[in-house]
Amino acid sequence: MAVKGPTLTLRTEPQAGPTTPLLGVLPPEDGLEPGGPEEPTAKRPSTWAVTSILSTLLVGVFVANVDMTLLLATYPQVSSDFGALAYGSWLLTAYMLSMCAVQPLYGKLSSIFGRKPMIMLSYVLYATGSAVCGLGQSIWQVIAGRAIAGAGGAGMVCLVSIIITDLVPLREVAAYRSYVNVIQTIGRSIGAPIGGLVADRFGWRATFGLQFPLTIVGLIVVAWKLEIHSAGMQSSKQSPGIWKSLKRVDFVGSFLIAFAVISTLLVFTLAGDKLPWTHPALPALAAAALAGGAVFYLWETHYAAEPIFPPSLLAYRAVWTSYLLFLLQNAAQATATLSVPLFFQVTLNAQAGEAGLYLLPSVFGNTVGGLGTGWYIKRTGRYKLAGVVSGVFGVLGYVLMAIRWSAEPSFSPFWESMYILFAGFATGTAHSAGFVTLTAGLSAIDGGTDESSANIAVAGSGIYLSGNIGGVVGLCLSSALLQMVLRKELLASLDPETAKKAMESISYVQHLAKDSALRKIIVSAYVNGFRYTFWEAAICSALSIVVGICVREHRLFD
Repeated sequence: MAVKGPTLTLRTEPQAGPTTPLLGVLPPEDGLEPGGPEEPTAKRPSTWAVTSILSTLLVGVFVANVDMTLLLATYPQVSSDFGALAYGSWLLTAYMLSMCAVQPLYGKLSSIFGRKPMIMLSYVLYATGSAVCGLGQSIWQVIAGRAIAGAGGAGMVCLVSIIITDLVPLREVAAYRSYVNVIQTIGRSIGAPIGGLVADRFGWRATFGLQFPLTIVGLIVVAWKLEIHSAGMQSSKQSPGIWKSLKRVDFVGSFLIAFAVISTLLVFTLAGDKLPWTHPALPALAAAALAGGAVFYLWETHYAAEPIFPPSLLAYRAVWTSYLLFLLQNAAQATATLSVPLFFQVTLNAQAGEAGLYLLPSVFGNTVGGLGTGWYIKRTGRYKLAGVVSGVFGVLGYVLMAIRWSAEPSFSPFWESMYILFAGFATGTAHSAGFVTLTAGLSAIDGGTDESSANIAVAGSGIYLSGNIGGVVGLCLSSALLQMVLRKELLASLDPETAKKAMESISYVQHLAKDSALRKIIVSAYVNGFRYTFWEAAICSALSIVVGICVREHRLFD
């Protein structure tokens, strides 16, 4: 007979308040094990204890986020060394696809096996992937290493935010989560410059050679220092054992969700770049994604004893609103990450490193937005307004960029680049508000119980997946828009061969005479294409305003 997976239910028992953590039991005292009959009363961990735990884990967050952009500057060199330049972009794609595929799994697995074992597993996977990349003797070995590292990086990032909800009161989640957001932003921002610098001086293998020992040190520190004791946790003597724990894992659901996610992302990744939109592989992949999603839904709702990701979670407003906030703002941010450096490379002949510096206002805005939102939520207990404000600032920044940015002599690169600050502020604010929307909403529904913690862990891993999907979709849409505008305008004014060179090589554009008619035609086409991408980002931010209005707020203190 079919067995339905667990669903969220309203509870009448006393709820955990906003000033107590969801899993607020301190390490056992006087030899008592958590979950035993004489368990001490739940207490809030000290600020020092929480800070120590987070400090241990933020190194992994930093390394994993550096890796997201590490190869942006060096993947042509890596692939060229193997005589496989055409496959170079898969060094980037493999990491992101793997990360997205396994991200939804970590939440449930950490509820079955424990947070610490899953954190340690993610470090082992990441270190293994880095070693494979550094020692790889073919492009496909390096790509395989990137996929293994992505599977580890997913856990290194998402489990930290889940642990925060275990340790601190809900109204402080945003404050601590903002520190994670700052580290993530800094890591992604400096990944490409670090990768280029290390590769230039020591070779591309050194970039992976440095990651391996750093990750091993992080693993040792986690194994030695990280102690997380949660309510309801059994002692080692009461542990059901590895075999019984493995029997609880929904392997079929894990495969199906990974298959559906990878198929979906491959459509966006391949279309228009690696394959023409008319290629038969694209509708085949889309059909596979739909079929995989449908089978996953049927399995999780009718057959899985413990669903890896209960589809019923998506019916709750706290879940779908927080997911959409992450997805839309990450899509907008990814557009800026692609378009801003290219804009300055084309219009000002800036080199890659110099062009990347124009993203620094976004990093500053992201930091201010995240920290400021955390302080606001901690002080007021409210978070709905922050979600709306993030969209407003995003629209403001991207609209100003679409209207004001040009190749005219009156364009002031320094001052005009400050518009990116608003966009960064929007992303930082949305990330802090979105995670609190998720945790506060599910806690209110489930009553702050152990089941609430399990559901937040599962949904918390999903929110990172939604953000990564948003990033991939944003990159693909903005790239497709830019290429569409370039193709239309350049082919209308230039011969096909010259137009192809202009679309495929920034170096070709930069070496054209500054005042030549040809350069003016090409630069004008690029600027118009960038305007379309900025309008696309503005639309994503505007949609996030609508989502923010739909958020149902549960005030976090009386």
